[in-house]
Amino acid sequence: MKIQKNYLINLDSYQLDIYGHALKKFIKQLDDSCINNIALHCASIEDKNKIKKIFHNIKIFCGEDYVRENYPFTKDYNPKEFIEKLNTSFGELNYSLSMYKKFYYQTKLSSDKQYDLDLKRTILFYNFYDEIFKNFKPNIVLHEHTGGLGSKILWEKCRQHNCKYFFIKGMYFDDRFALVDQENFTSPFFEESKNLSLDDNQFSKFKIKIENLKNKFAPYESKKKTKNFFLFNIFRPFKNLTKSILKFNRNSKEINYLLTRHPPIIDGVFNKILSYFKNLIIRKIYIDQDIDLKDDYVVLFLQVEPEISSYSMVKINIDSESLIKNISLSLPVGVKLYVKEHPAQMKQSRSKDLSFFKNIKSFSNVRILPLNFDSSSLIKNSKFVVTGSGTCLFECILHNKKCLHYGSHFYTEHQNLIKIDNYENLSSISKKLILEEESPVNTEENYRYAFRVYESMLLGKHFISLDEKEENLNNWSNSFTKIFLYCEKL
Repeated sequence: MKIQKNYLINLDSYQLDIYGHALKKFIKQLDDSCINNIALHCASIEDKNKIKKIFHNIKIFCGEDYVRENYPFTKDYNPKEFIEKLNTSFGELNYSLSMYKKFYYQTKLSSDKQYDLDLKRTILFYNFYDEIFKNFKPNIVLHEHTGGLGSKILWEKCRQHNCKYFFIKGMYFDDRFALVDQENFTSPFFEESKNLSLDDNQFSKFKIKIENLKNKFAPYESKKKTKNFFLFNIFRPFKNLTKSILKFNRNSKEINYLLTRHPPIIDGVFNKILSYFKNLIIRKIYIDQDIDLKDDYVVLFLQVEPEISSYSMVKINIDSESLIKNISLSLPVGVKLYVKEHPAQMKQSRSKDLSFFKNIKSFSNVRILPLNFDSSSLIKNSKFVVTGSGTCLFECILHNKKCLHYGSHFYTEHQNLIKIDNYENLSSISKKLILEEESPVNTEENYRYAFRVYESMLLGKHFISLDEKEENLNNWSNSFTKIFLYCEKL
């Protein structure tokens, strides 16, 4: 296979573990003359060293390398000129990093020094991507993420150079992932599926699969937990902590701040202990145990914070607390608002502040649900659903339930999914949905739409058992072939 376009592929340690060897297998199928058409992009020197062990002749652009080499020269630049080139405000560019400060302890620096370094980080990232576009001239970017400071700058550079930006998103099914276009959050393969006839045999198999998954969606998350359980090693946390301390202490405060490395003792130990006790208080004081699904209610599924702040598919002008307040005020007498925290918020991330739960519980029609409350039952029995972007969007199609969402996705043209961009008209929309009689359930039609979503996704698992390794390697490699063949036609 020959390729003519230049491809810049993000490959940090997380992606390297999932599909690094599959990408290597795909690249081996390319003509030798195409080796210079691919470059890899990573955040840390540690990741760069791992990549070099797998990819021997591929150009690698490393963000940490660039920051370390060029930080001393940032004093020669005017930050205002760089912000103007990016067609946005500095606050919006730096938004995700600002949100992370609410949940993670930072290197101890004065506020003025942090502001100065935030500006310098923007300069460094701009020049880093500028250098990539000058030296490599990518036509296609394949990333696993979009929405943080670096990826926002990369996206703007793509726009300026007429370069396509796609990101890989694992969702819903443990054996598939979606390719999403950053420009308009469409999936090229989903758009193509509109013109394809339905394979009745495959559709029948899909319906069986859906029925088995209907009450336990997001299966790849549970598989991840199972995998981690079997790999659990009592010494691993201590080993990782020691490694983090050594890495942190080798650097100056400025470099640690620029690379968003947090104090390992304060943040990695004490903050996690604090988070544990906050979770305990939340469960004992704020979570309602007596939840009746026979009540009239609207259910709101929260997103993981601060991670959601670096996720471009969700609007940054909508925050959870204000959203809960506005929906609570819009509901008629007798209708409650059930709020369900994302499981990963308490188990894998940092707990929200206690003040968040205290404030939303001040509204007498708000109920905070137990973490393990069955989401599918909540959706099926609700008046309607509210969320950003996630599994419950897809479930609302299957359960024929209306959903207000403040995110973007490639399949949200479905009639059950109603997008909200701000709080205006939220009250009138809520009242209309509550008074509206539920449309007759057309399971077959909804399943056909869901099948189109499923078929448009590409084969490749994010979390596997050892006996699935070879099959998953081939699936990811074949999916890369499909992606590159599509991109070559653009």
